[in-house]
Amino acid sequence: MAGTLNEDRPTHCRCLPPGEPGKRFVYYYSRLSDLGLAPEIIDVAETKLITLRCVPLENWLHPDRSKSERLAMGRLLYRRLEELHGHGICHRDMHVGNV
Repeated sequence: MAGTLNEDRPTHCRCLPPGEPGKRFVYYYSRLSDLGLAPEIIDVAETKLITLRCVPLENWLHPDRSKSERLAMGRLLYRRLEELHGHGICHRDMHVGNV
């Protein structure tokens, strides 16, 4: 489940709610991560979940990217959202800074 921390790979730390809600969050997040639908988990502690930080979508939409790269990212994003919905999951906070 957990990957290896590497200084060259930016990470993100999520604070977990205490007790059962935090354990439930880690359980479901790890399932999504295993399916490739959430960033890789690096470490889990009592109060935090450390994951890889992905390249922000705004970087993929930058004009320096080729049209084919931007289209490929759009198609990948569409497929990932279809997969999430296929598992009964609704993102509920979809925007460029949170993809």
